Amino acid sequence: MTAVPEDGRANKAVTALLAKRWRLPRSAIAVIQGATDRRKVLLLRSDDPAALAPRLEAAETGGAESGGAETDEGARS
Repeated sequence: MTAVPEDGRANKAVTALLAKRWRLPRSAIAVIQGATDRRKVLLLRSDDPAALAPRLEAAETGGAESGGAETDEGARS
């Protein structure tokens, strides 16, 4: 991420990147914890959670569908 962490620009860049990779509207992703920290907790909204689950699982395993995004296993609930 190259966005400067000022005025929420880096958080907006992260949510925009994830929205693109997971094929979600940007408004479906919100930073709910860690807005000023390197570690974030995100809220994902979807009308079809069953369709979203494979995309998130692919991200967790570094699959091509996700673009190889890394996740923190300890942050999952």
